[in-house]
Amino acid sequence: MNNDIPQTRKHILKMTPLGHLRCFITVLARLPSWIPWIIRGDPDPPPAYDDPYPKTYAIRQIVSRPETGFYFSDTSPIALWLCLGAAGPNRNSPWFAQLNVRCKDITELMRDGFHVTEENVLWNEGKIGDTTDIYTDFDMSFVNQICESGKIRTREYVLRDTQSNPPRWTAFLQVHAETDAVLSNFRLGRISAANVHGAQAFGANGRIVYNYSALSPANSFNIIYDDMPMEGLWPWPRLD
Repeated sequence: MNNDIPQTRKHILKMTPLGHLRCFITVLARLPSWIPWIIRGDPDPPPAYDDPYPKTYAIRQIVSRPETGFYFSDTSPIALWLCLGAAGPNRNSPWFAQLNVRCKDITELMRDGFHVTEENVLWNEGKIGDTTDIYTDFDMSFVNQICESGKIRTREYVLRDTQSNPPRWTAFLQVHAETDAVLSNFRLGRISAANVHGAQAFGANGRIVYNYSALSPANSFNIIYDDMPMEGLWPWPRLD
């Protein structure tokens, strides 16, 4: 036998008829993916195996801010405030966030549930910057508390209701962290009622009509619907 025969050919020559049949079936199965390469004459053939972990990216629909002055004016009342990620600014949590919701009728959000997903985000309205530059909803003493906890960077989301036109509610979500890396990895879709450490809702007269604190859940109250279970980001009372 010619000793100059390449090792691959030697292996093929030693294969049994059953081995040859398996090899033929394998080549036949891959043939459809090779046809476009053969026709185009690409210099490199396609990979022999598909990537077991293909990367997929959702194409986001970029929607402009709705023309509803009530919701985005500085004088619009905050109807619902949620504290997320931690009970307050501290160094033990990687991030701390607050969601300020503006709406005309807080009772609708109680009856229907308050659900927030990435579909509610106005992506072209968001920004990342220093906490002292972005955070404007509370006085500077609270801003200083956030910065003293190490969370000197803030990511802001602008959200709106997608079920009605004009939207029943709009909101600002501000996420605070030490670095932009934490903020860029934050995913709104992972937020649930389990992340809510505090919540307050306000009636038309500005008085508190709903209160919840994870530190003292026994003192929670809802003066409109008492202990009616609510859905979405409402932390108390829960259906589940």
